[in-house]
This record gives sequence, C-alpha cells and structure tokens, in this order.
Amino acid sequence: MIELLERWNPWWSGAGLPVRLSGIKREKYLGTLTAQIDEHRVSVVSGPRRAGKTTLLYQVIEHLISSGTDPKKILYAQLDHPGLDADIGTLLREFRKLNKIPAQEQVFMFLDEVQYAADWAQWAKTIHDMNEGKLFLSGSTTALIEKDAHASLTGRWRKNIIWPLDFGEFLKFRGVKINGGECYLETSYLSEYMKTGGFPEVVQEDNSRKRSQMLVELFDDIVFKDAARSRNLRDPVALRQVAVFMAGAIGTPVSVNKMRNTFKLSADAISSYIGALCSAYLFFPCPYYSKSVNERIYNPKKYYMIDTGMAAAVLGKINSGSAIENLLALHYHDKEDIWYWKSEKELDLVIGDANAALESKFRDGIKPQDIRGGLAFAKNRKLKKLYVATKEQHGMDTVDGIDIHYIPAARILLGKEGP
Repeated sequence: MIELLERWNPWWSGAGLPVRLSGIKREKYLGTLTAQIDEHRVSVVSGPRRAGKTTLLYQVIEHLISSGTDPKKILYAQLDHPGLDADIGTLLREFRKLNKIPAQEQVFMFLDEVQYAADWAQWAKTIHDMNEGKLFLSGSTTALIEKDAHASLTGRWRKNIIWPLDFGEFLKFRGVKINGGECYLETSYLSEYMKTGGFPEVVQEDNSRKRSQMLVELFDDIVFKDAARSRNLRDPVALRQVAVFMAGAIGTPVSVNKMRNTFKLSADAISSYIGALCSAYLFFPCPYYSKSVNERIYNPKKYYMIDTGMAAAVLGKINSGSAIENLLALHYHDKEDIWYWKSEKELDLVIGDANAALESKFRDGIKPQDIRGGLAFAKNRKLKKLYVATKEQHGMDTVDGIDIHYIPAARILLGKEGP
C-alpha cells in the first residue's frame, strides 16, 4: 500500500503537482469546488467516466498547495485500483502513519471512484462526524453513489455533476478564439464539435480514427462497467444492444412496448436497462410536458445521449439535426428541467416550467409553417416568444402576436443569445 500511496501523491516530496496532472482549467467547475474546501460537508463529484473528474480533483489539490496547505496533509487515492486491498479506514490510518500526522490534525482526502470501496458512505459519515478532515469523493454511476449517500450522508454532502466539455470549453481546449466579426466560424467549429464530442481526452486527440476508437471503447466501458454493475444485470450484451438502439433514436419518443417487441424482452427488463444506462450518465430523459402527472407518465419519454461524438462513433454517423437537438438539450439540461411537447406537431424543447420554448432546426430559410408545434405550444401557454435554433439564419418575425427569434445554434450553445 505504501508504494501505491507514494505513487498517487507525488506532491509529498515537495515538488508540487506534476504538470502532466494539472490539465486545462475548467473554470465553470473549479471555482465551485475550491469554494467548498472550507465547507463542513462531503463534496461528491459525479458524472460520466472520462469527463474530467479526476483532473478537477488534481486542480483542487493544486489550489490547496498553492494556497499554503502542507502537501503531506493531502491524500489522493484511486479506489478502483486492482492493487488496493484495504477499506477507507485502513487507507486513512496508513496515510496518517506514513506522514506522521496526529489524529487531531485535519487532512484533505480525495477518493476517486469511491463506489468501488466497501461501506464507503459509512466511512465518509464517520470521518465527517469525527471532523477528521475534508472529503472530496468522485464516482461515475449516479445510482451507486446517490443511493448510499442519501442513506448515510443525509445533510452532510453536496453533489457536483461534471459533464463533458460544452461548446465554449471545446473551443478553449482546441485553442480557438473567434472575433466578434467572425461569427461564421462558430458554425464551422460547431459542425466539428458535434462529430468530436466533449470528452477532454478525445477532443485533444488529432487523429479522427483514434478518436472514434476511443469513443467506442468508452461507450463499452460505460455500458459494461458502470451501467451493468449499477443494477447487477446478467445480460450485458442485451444492455449494449438497447444502448445502441437509443443512440440511434436521439430526440425521438421511445416506447418501451415497441422496444419490447424489437428485443423480445419484458417491459420491466427494458425499463431496467434504460434506468441503468441513465444511472451511468450515458443517457438522460426528456419527459412529456404537462401539468397532469398522468399525462407525463402515459406519454413516452425522449432520451438524449451524453455525447454526440460518441453517438457518431457507435453508429458510424449521426444526423446533424439530431446532433444539434441533442446538444441543445445538454446545454439546458445542465441548467434546469427540460421537456418536449406534442399536439399535432412536436415542439422539441420546453425549458423549465414552460419559461421558454425552443425549436431545433439546423438549417436556414425556416418559415412559420416549419415550426407549427412551437407556435401551437406558445399559443397554448400564452408565451410571447418562440426561439428557433438555426444554422446561420438570424432575425425575428412575428406570427399571431408571437415573436419568433431565429438564432444560430452556435450562439445559443455559447450562451450569447437565446432563452
């Protein structure tokens, strides 16, 4: 264990955090995490694997060291490492013993992939309640993390979800700066972003074939290691088939009954598979919007994928319209609830409690008859605005007292315009 601890914590030698571990700063998360250092709560960092959780933990460690914290009082450990055969209590005792830290002195503990450790939530509760130090915990499966956290850490923890790079972060990681008069470049890079996706390691890989290979391998890791494990599923091959099916149905209401006929599985099995894939952050649901609970339950959900680059790699290609709708769903899902609505025609996205309505049409020359679902919803909810995500069409029109705002999707994803 001593060899592992020393390998995981090179800053104990006094040399600081190695450059290879520091990565590119993701300010949208780093500021929030560093602000939690002084909170008397367990900070839980969750999200899909390879989204950058570990790098962010290292960046918090770098912040601690640069702020004057004794490096020997900072512990990082990978709890999914096959060579680690100890519980968290034993790990903490060895850490204190190795660095000669008395029991009453507080330390900082960064435990990566904590769901692999036995009784991790009970240990976290004990460490927190005995005020032994600040805990940062990471995990890649929401079902495994949150079930135990809610059971043992009620009132003691704060959740932080880390997503793959958004479009603005993608440009930063690629070293791209676009001047105000070069808005046309935003759409060009957006086409690249939808095919590459936002997993940091993939974004920094120049070879397109290697990118696709990395994404397919990551897809399989999420399915077989995270999703299957979260529900103890015995047929991971069928689980992968369901995942591929859902990747090909992005933005389309998914009927469990129709899937049951396709896969020759029970409705309960299909529902369990979908739940497992969502718990592993591979997909997230978009329910039907209605004030009626029964209508929400009766109508099928749409599902979006965590990464459009992964969908393109797994399927071999991805329709640009579906990809942009997926990216818009990701953009707003990170902020508030999203829904869809349908009467005779469908409205792609309802944001919040019908605070805004958004049609995704990644093309130009859009006319009112192309957005009848959005117009019907705006009239139904007495909204004064309807937003339409376009390719490059930009402007405003008014139909039946509703202002239609045509905005390039790239500008919405960069947070420059839109709801």
